[in-house]
Parts: sequence; structure tokens; C-alpha cells
Amino acid sequence: MLLYGPPGNGKTSITQSFATVFDSVIYLPYAVMIDGQIMRVFDPSIHVPINNGDAGRRNPVNALRREQYDARWVAIRRPFVVAGGELTLEMLDLRYDMTTGFYEAPLHIKALGGCFVIDDFGRQIVSPTTLLNRWIVPMESRVDYLKLHTGKSFSIPFEALVIFSTNLDPEDLVDPAFLRRLPYKIEVGAPSLETYVTIFQDVCKKAGVPLTEEALKIIVHKVKVEKGMEFAAYHARFIIDQVLAISRFMDEPPRIDKRSIDYALKNLKLRNDSAPVLLKPARAPAAATG
Repeated sequence: MLLYGPPGNGKTSITQSFATVFDSVIYLPYAVMIDGQIMRVFDPSIHVPINNGDAGRRNPVNALRREQYDARWVAIRRPFVVAGGELTLEMLDLRYDMTTGFYEAPLHIKALGGCFVIDDFGRQIVSPTTLLNRWIVPMESRVDYLKLHTGKSFSIPFEALVIFSTNLDPEDLVDPAFLRRLPYKIEVGAPSLETYVTIFQDVCKKAGVPLTEEALKIIVHKVKVEKGMEFAAYHARFIIDQVLAISRFMDEPPRIDKRSIDYALKNLKLRNDSAPVLLKPARAPAAATG
């Protein structure tokens, strides 16, 4: 799946929602042996066991399905693994720990049976082309190939939902050969005026900030006409956070007026605008004594 579109419209939020979509249970081996070498698969920082209390039993009973299974496997919720700009090719290969003598499974193997999200795709240190070439075979054949430090190569099933999320133009990132391997391409675009207003109303309600029709008209006019910007879902949270910051600084109840809107929008987009002017507090702090 490829999620693309301008920044600030919810691509990351959409991908994170997949973590709660699947409520089924899968079974994951704690570790596997390949040619006499041990690869650890279970990672407590990623995988969420269903029944921690049964870990010491020979044939533990799954708390949801009420069925017995081999104790070498752990019942977990479908994993959800996220990698962003820090992703490198080395993170997609086996890592050998000299201290323990074990291999650590790469990130995408730990995501088997669940989701593997590559956020901010195109902003990794490794080039998009190099990263995509690494995924061509696994996404096409559902089989990945890993190599031990002894030189032994082995195949492993690759069954995971890979989600790419980017605010860059997909045509500049991937070639047609890779695009055809992505059956779902979803554009997360700018909200409509109606949606934009609804988002503002919801954010203001949660923040306890009164929102008037006049204030909404000012915001819409300044964003579209004066700033020449497209609507974005993050505008509401950004502007209201600025309003709350101003109210704390001025020691007065938060309100959305022309002054606070102008200040917030200057921080939202600096180009072609003068830098934000710091406001003076309503009353000076008490003089220090002693």
C-alpha cells in the first residue's frame, strides 16, 4: 500500500490506526534454527503476547481461543512495526550478536503476520531506488532471502502488509515496475472547506477554546487568500496551540481573534512574511527581592 499526498493531512495517523484494526491472534516462534545457527524472532519491544502468565507451561492455553499450542511459540497480537527516516539497508538484514552468538531477525521479519510501515518514504539515508530494489522480490513472490555470516542463504516466507507513506511525488520516487507491485495507492489530499471547518470545530471543542463564525472566516481568508496556502488538516491543531500559548503568555483567557490568528499564521508560514513579533505580557512579573 502506498499513501501519498501533501504533509499534515493524516497519512501517519492513518497508518498508525492499522495497529488497532486487527484483533486476531497469531503464533510466533521465539527463535528458529537455520543450519545450526539460531535466529531470534520474538522481540518484546514489538510483539504483544496475549497470555504472559502461561509462558512457563508446556502446552499453554490461548486466552482468547482456548486452544493448546506448542510452548516454543508465543501467541501475540498482529505486530505493527514502524521505520522512518532512520531506516537503512542494514536494518533489513540479519544482525549477528557476538556476545550471545544469536542472530537478530531484521525488522520486516519481526513484522510477519502484521504491518510494516515505512514512514517518510524517500527521506531515508539510503536512496529510494536502492531501498525499493530490496523489496522487489519479497513483494512479488512473498518469499525473502537472508544470509548467515557463514555464507549460507535461506528463504523465509514473507507475509506482511507493507505500507509506504510519503509526502513526495511518487512518480519521482518509484519506477513503473515497482508501482505495479503496489496494488493499493491512496492519495491523502487536502481537506475540503467543510471538512476543514469541522476539524477546527472539533479541535476547539477539545481545547475548550470558543470559536466564532467570524474567526473562522478570518482564518479561511488569510490561509487561502493572504497566504496562498492549501487547506491542511494540521492547521487547526497548530493554530489553536498558538492561541493557547499566547493566552498563557498574556495571562488571559484563550480567544481566537485577529491578533492571535495573525501571530499563529506568521509562525505557520514565514515566507513572504515578517518574523513574528513577540507580544508584551498584560502585566509585568513581580520584581525579584533579596
